Amino acid sequence: MASGVCWLLLAWAVAAGTGPGARASDLPHWVSIMPGFYVAWDFDTDTQNITFYVEAATMGWVGIGFTPSGGMDRADMMTAWIRDGKPYFHDRYGVGTEVPVIDGSQDCTLLSLTQNGTHTSLKFRRPFRTCDPQDMDITEDSMRLIYACSDSVPGSPMQMPKHETVYGVLSVQILNYGRKVVPHVGNSSTLDIVTNFTIPAYHTFYACHLAKFPDFGEKVHVYMVEPIIWPGAVGHVHHTLLFLCPALYNDSMLSEPRNCYQDRHYTFLFMMCAEVLTGWAIGGNKSLTPEPRGRKAASGHRIDAPSWFQVPPRLSLLPNPTGPR
Repeated sequence: MASGVCWLLLAWAVAAGTGPGARASDLPHWVSIMPGFYVAWDFDTDTQNITFYVEAATMGWVGIGFTPSGGMDRADMMTAWIRDGKPYFHDRYGVGTEVPVIDGSQDCTLLSLTQNGTHTSLKFRRPFRTCDPQDMDITEDSMRLIYACSDSVPGSPMQMPKHETVYGVLSVQILNYGRKVVPHVGNSSTLDIVTNFTIPAYHTFYACHLAKFPDFGEKVHVYMVEPIIWPGAVGHVHHTLLFLCPALYNDSMLSEPRNCYQDRHYTFLFMMCAEVLTGWAIGGNKSLTPEPRGRKAASGHRIDAPSWFQVPPRLSLLPNPTGPR
């Protein structure tokens, strides 16, 4: 690496970012879906097997799986619980919104199922493809991860109480999730770009935030970009883009996040930021810029002075969601 060049790891956020405070599993890929529900996994492309670890803040039942439509119908699910010291684990298939039926072909292997007084932890393995018509293949596309849990312990495998408040669906790239090896870069630093605001009560809201790079005092390159999304906002954030802006901006133009298309003055300013540095959408994770030198942090020239950028996330909101940040 050339002397005097500073490499920059750029992380941006559409809400205050957090992750699990302590890694509950040693599996390398993970997502903290919400406080109290954590999923981790690893896969082997040689054996075509994938291992999942699920931890939920419940002493009842836990469910995890994949859905083709976003709901329970035709979903490929696994459920687990412990009753009177005996573990129960089933590969299931969704039929409407009824209790998922137990699959005639049990294609998942239970590795562990434990409880510690507050949480249930589940670890299991399954093939990428099972050739079972009631299972979904695990592919490199974005997949809809369906999850739920309940504080109630089922009386029998087909008498499962309905989940209470912890349930939902999340798009994740299971086989592409942070799979690239992060290069070792000696003289590197991290810049967090945080857009923190209360989600308004709109069905869809495009928020634009004008900010600027600090004065690094030397040439920098962006070599990796990683999203930071607060778990409470996971269900709301659809995508975000990072645009580079012309150098004619000044500090008086800095602002809190605004509706990208409502204020004519700011809409004009935002439209001048036309060069996309990077982007993220549901199902994605970190991205690496092309080797060997990464991506210059401005168009056609080195960064040795402050440069402006714009972060406009698109939020797809639930009814009356005012409040989450």
